[in-house]
Amino acid sequence: MKRILSFFAAAVLAAVSVSAQTVTLDEVCTSLTEHKVTTGKFVQERKSQKLKKPVSSSGVYIICTDGVVWKTEKPFPSVSAVTESKIIQTLPSGKKNVIDGSSNEVFKTVSKTLSSLFSGNKKQLEENFILKDFSAENEQWILMLEPKDRTIASVLRSVELKGSLSGKKAELCHMQILQNESDCTSYEFTENRYKEELSDAEKLFFKE
Repeated sequence: MKRILSFFAAAVLAAVSVSAQTVTLDEVCTSLTEHKVTTGKFVQERKSQKLKKPVSSSGVYIICTDGVVWKTEKPFPSVSAVTESKIIQTLPSGKKNVIDGSSNEVFKTVSKTLSSLFSGNKKQLEENFILKDFSAENEQWILMLEPKDRTIASVLRSVELKGSLSGKKAELCHMQILQNESDCTSYEFTENRYKEELSDAEKLFFKE
């Protein structure tokens, strides 16, 4: 009887493993693009040899085809809409500052990576990154990206993406950007929600 139960347990575990492995990167990208807008809460943590201790911030994020909005609530309120070419900051007073994003490779890479994933633009990902070590098992998917562009590679070594799996439904839960051996920026995404379009108020974040 014990042998039968052991065999049955092993068979179930093997079936679950095989089922999880059948989820491909294309299917993960397809699942992430089921809705045009993804929102939720984020926690950002920066570690650097120049800092005595990690620096954290938290708030609400919005990912859409226009770019990414970081609506920081702590340690102090601020709003930054990041596109591939610029960063639009909205101050508490309502005044806006537009910053050329071409010199900030970290911001550009975060925006480009997230926008590519959530627009299903795998081709753009492959144009800018070497896609490495994709795996999908144990209800989790992981993808490692290494920049192809030498300029980006000089300030960013890799981007690691992790998410959850429920069948073939995927969510993004974690992103870590490794700049060098001691400096990295990580994001935790929780309470993800989905919708088909930005609200009028959210659209204003991208207006100069």
